[in-house]
Amino acid sequence: MSLADRFVDLATRPVPLRALFFRRLLRRFPIGSWEMRLRSGAVPRPHYAWCLNYAAR
Repeated sequence: MSLADRFVDLATRPVPLRALFFRRLLRRFPIGSWEMRLRSGAVPRPHYAWCLNYAAR
């Protein structure tokens, strides 16, 4: 993906940039509990992680 494509992708997302920044920060540095990161969407595959979370419970 080129730099221009990334910029257009970020500019047209409905999610605020601060939320994207914190998601990326939480992905890089596992701060907080697993459930908190799951609720914030900071896991690599959130759709699969929700299934695993409910199965573990």
